[in-house]
Amino acid sequence: MQNKLRVLTILDRLIPSNIIGIIRPFLSMQKQGDIEFRLSYTRFYKERDIIQADVIVLCRNIRPEDLNIIYYVKKHGKKLIYVIDDNFFDLYKES
Repeated sequence: MQNKLRVLTILDRLIPSNIIGIIRPFLSMQKQGDIEFRLSYTRFYKERDIIQADVIVLCRNIRPEDLNIIYYVKKHGKKLIYVIDDNFFDLYKES
């Protein structure tokens, strides 16, 4: 039996971008048997959740304390996908 990729997404809250761009696609892949998918929120995740995952997916995690997630990912040698969702660099461009 082949080991499935264990994907953990840690979100601040549910917003349409997270549902459409992260949750639905990963749930579909899980339903097909391609991955194991888990969802947690920034206020509830534990370091052990990161240890148990192969890949961690973040989207719009911008609070200073969210940096700890990235530290744990690096500490435990996990892969990180950070979905920006918007081009923040263009938000305040002067005309």
